[in-house]
This record gives sequence, C-alpha cells and structure tokens, in this order.
Amino acid sequence: MKEFPPKAVSRRPTQDRRSSLNSNNADQPPESEALIDHPPLPDHDIYYYPDSHRRGPFGRLSDPLIHIPLALILTVVVGWLLTPIVSDAVNVWRANKLIALSNTASSNGKLLDAMSLVQKANTLAPNNEFIQRKIHLVGAALGDMPAITELQTLMTNGLANTEELLTLAEQSIKAGKPRMAQAAIDKITEDRSARKISIEMQLITLSGNPTAAVELAKEALPNLSTPDAEKILLVTADLLLKINPKSSQDILIPLSKKTDMTGIEALRLLAIQQSLNAQNSAIRPGEIAAQIQAHPLHTSDDALVVADLLIFEKPEEKKKIIADLANSRYSAPTPDAIAFARWLNRRFDYKEAIDFIGKDRALSDADWLLVYLDAHAGLDRWGDVFTLLDADTVVELSESIRLLFLARAAKKAGKEIEADDLWREMHRILAFEKPEIASFVAAYTFRIGEQEQSIKAYRILAHRRDTALEGYLGITRNWPKNDPAENLLAVYDEFLQSFPNLTGQQIEQAYLELLVGRDTTEAAAKALSLLKHSPDSLPAISSAALGLLKMGEIEKANATCKAKEIDWQNAKDSLKCVRVAVLQAAGKTQEAEEIASRINKSQIRPEELMLLETHP
Repeated sequence: MKEFPPKAVSRRPTQDRRSSLNSNNADQPPESEALIDHPPLPDHDIYYYPDSHRRGPFGRLSDPLIHIPLALILTVVVGWLLTPIVSDAVNVWRANKLIALSNTASSNGKLLDAMSLVQKANTLAPNNEFIQRKIHLVGAALGDMPAITELQTLMTNGLANTEELLTLAEQSIKAGKPRMAQAAIDKITEDRSARKISIEMQLITLSGNPTAAVELAKEALPNLSTPDAEKILLVTADLLLKINPKSSQDILIPLSKKTDMTGIEALRLLAIQQSLNAQNSAIRPGEIAAQIQAHPLHTSDDALVVADLLIFEKPEEKKKIIADLANSRYSAPTPDAIAFARWLNRRFDYKEAIDFIGKDRALSDADWLLVYLDAHAGLDRWGDVFTLLDADTVVELSESIRLLFLARAAKKAGKEIEADDLWREMHRILAFEKPEIASFVAAYTFRIGEQEQSIKAYRILAHRRDTALEGYLGITRNWPKNDPAENLLAVYDEFLQSFPNLTGQQIEQAYLELLVGRDTTEAAAKALSLLKHSPDSLPAISSAALGLLKMGEIEKANATCKAKEIDWQNAKDSLKCVRVAVLQAAGKTQEAEEIASRINKSQIRPEELMLLETHP
C-alpha cells in the first residue's frame, strides 16, 4: 500500500513558564513560527473511523449491527407512550357498544337494564361527557329527580338535544307539570317523530281540547311508519279512555295481541280502563291480568297492575293477594320492595304498608322512612310521627323533610303556633338543601294541600339558576284560583323576564293582562298572534276571544270560540267564563246560562266573576 510522507505541521513555539519569569528576554517578542516535521499523531479522536463517511457524532448509526437493538428500543418506547392512548380508545369503543345495547333496552322498555349498561359504560370511560349525559337521560326516564333537574338545566342553558327535551316533556306530563312539558316541546322545531306528536296530543288534551288532539292524530297517521302509527294509536286510545271507552277498546284490543312494547302498553291501558268503566268493558279483568303475565315484556311493576285487576274482579280475595305479594317482595331488591309499599299507600292500605316495612327497616333508610311516615299520616297517627322523627333515631333523613312531617303533625294535632314555627324553620333550611330535596318538599306540600308552603318552596327553587324554570312553573300551578289576577300577573312578569320565549306562559300573561285591563290593545294583539302559534290550545283560543271581545269585535270573538270543536261544558272554569261572556255579548243567553251553571264560582278570580255579572 502506498505510504504518504509525514505531514509538515506549522506550530508556534511555546515558552517555558518558569524560565520566562526569570529570563531577561521576557519582554521580547516571541520567535517566528518554526516548521516542524513529526510522525502521524495517535488517533485520540473518539469519532475517528477508517471510513470517512462514518465520521461525526452520528456516524455509528449507519452501522448495520446497531440497527436491530436500536429498533427494539424505539419500539418499546413508542409502545410505552401509546399504551394509554390505545387503551383509552379501546375502552371508549367498548363503552359505545354498551351504550348501543342500552339504547335497545330503553326502546324495549327495560329501563333498569339500560341504566345498568350505561353505568358499565361509565366505568370503562369515566368523565366522558356523552356517557354522563346518557346516565342523566336514562335516570330521568326512570323518574329520578336529580336527573330530571339536570335535563331542566341543560334546557335552560340551551344545551339540551332533542332526545333530552322529549324525555323531559314526557316526565313532566307524568309529574303533572304540563307547562314544563310545553316549554321543552317549544324548543324542538324540526322533529316530527311519533314521540313528539304523542306529547303534543297529550298537551292539547290537558289544555282542555281532546277533540283537537284526536284530529292531530288523524292528520299524522298517513305519514307514519307502522310502528310509529301504532304509538300514535296508543296515545289516541289513552285520550279516549274516559270520553269514549268503546272506541278506545276497539283500538287497544287488536294492539294488545302484539308481543312487542306496543302490546304490553295496550294491555296496561286496558287495565287502567277497568277502574274507569269496567261495566262496559268487552274483556274481563282476569283475562287482561293473564295476558299481562304471559307477555314477554312484562316487568315487576306489571305484577302490581295484575294484583289490582285480580282484586277488582275478586275483592273477597284481597287479603290473600296482598299477603302473597308481601311474601314475595319482602326479600326482593329494594326498588321492587319500596314500589310495593308505595302501591299499598296508593290503595289506602296503610296498615299493610306499615306491617310490611317495619320500624327497624324504616329507620335504617330515608326512602323507607318516607313511605313509612306517609302510611302513619294516612292513619292520622301523628303521635307516632313525632316519635319516629326524633333526630337521634333518623338515618340520613334531610332536616327539611323531618321538619316538614313535624309541621304537618303539629298542625293536625291543633298546635298552630308550633306548626307555623316549624314551617318557618323548614323554609330557612330548605334554601341550603340540594335541589332534589327542595323539589320533593315543594311537590309533597302541594299533594297534601299545603298550598302556601308549596309556593314558598317553589320560590326557593325559582331563585336558583339551575331550578328556576321548575320553581316558576310550580308557583303558577299552585297559585290560588280565586286570587285577584293582578297578583299572579306580577309572578308571570317576573317569570317571563327570565324565560321570555315560553309560549304557554306568554298566553297566560296576555290573558291576565286582558282581565286586569293592562295595555288592552297590545295584549289583544299579542293574544291573537299567539293563537297562530298554538291554534289547538284552548287557553290560546280563550285569550284571543277575550281580546277580541275587549276590542268590541263580538262576531270575531264568537267565531274564534267556534273555530274548533270544543266541549265548553267540560273546560276549565276560568275558560268557561270567557265563553259565557262572548255568548252574552252575542245575544245567545240560553247557551250562556247552560255553561254558567256549571261554573264553581268560589274557584274563579274576581275579574272572571265580573264576566258573569248577569249570571250570579
């Protein structure tokens, strides 16, 4: 191999430090550079490699021998970094599968199974907003108050989707809150599903115009699929239960043969009809009971419906039927056992409820205690209520609820001053309770006839942002029917400042304004405009007719009342007053007298009484 001669390197001479300190030549400039020849220096360069293209800090990376271990190291690092991401993605995928199964269970009416599935999904993907909202949705469908409150909050903030709004509307109707249901439906614009149509039919019926609800069903049926049409038929049959039982049965009996949700719902409606008009029924209670028990989708709650039917058909076997149920439910899951105790209270079988629950079980759980206290109250055992509500013996019972029962017991015992003090203390504490506790107290006081206390409790809810809508709706629903319109109008003014887009409340406000004579021209125009939005609503029809009457348009007012086929004889008393006033103005005295004779004048406002001045 050819060798090159040693390379000449130019090097500056260095001084010996020791000699320079003593040398007389220290101040002289250094000598010029000398050209020095030397052999090649040893290779001390850590990056030196015989091949020039592998020199530098990354030179060894091109060595094939290092590729395999380097690839293994990179694979381990990347895998370690991606494991949480992949795991989360898999869990979300599994959670979505469970949500799909939950939706199927919900559509089949198996809400408890749906809740179990959605809770499993939440375990896999905690803090997932979609799953959290699904939990609230299924909970609301089960009637859970905190979940329903959550849906109300979403609606108030404009965040609720269509399914959440529909569920809120359905639960509001079940809870006797049609205005809350109307508020939810008003926020749904494009949906024309059978579910929404059925809710609209129920709301129109609750407004006092069932004929218009049936007409809505007739218009909708041709455009619906068979399953959706069956749902509308179920609602139609439900509306006809009281006013036309035979037509209702003609719809229900064929549907009851089906093995899906339509079939079990039809059987449940037939069961309800037995308590309303059994003598004209084409099917015996025992037959309905047998069909319910044989249906593949019957639930534990249906067993209570079956018991009602059997007792209705054979009242002499009531004790045995209740005893058999009590034996089967005593060790059942808590929800089923409590449902049975509540069923006993609804039937006024308070003693059986007390015996079934037992004092020890009542004092171990707040839910049991409430049912137990209700049963004692039903038997007027107020001394026992006082004893049970000893603060040292009650487990997990809200202080507000404890004071509620104490106040009720004191009032029943004739201790009015003590009762007033207890009511006052209850409301003071209620302001700091959870929303579901305040909601329970408000609803319970309304149920037992404590109207004033109920309104105060609903005011507490109205002053909280997340429960304001429920609070205002509760106040207006509980307001005394014979109180001057001006007082309730002030509540509606406050209500609509917070919720300006609620059509039902705008109609009520316009009606009250017309009664008291506030801005009559503007109120009449508003009432006519709102009628275009809600043409089937009897309150809207009455408000528009009153507005026209106040403006001197008597013929138009009468035409408005006759535009729809309305059974005015069975309308609310306040709305009858408007119809009587219009008929009087139109000279139809006899018809006016017939309707006026059916009005309970002790339960209408002074302003409405003035509309009947010729019919004392």
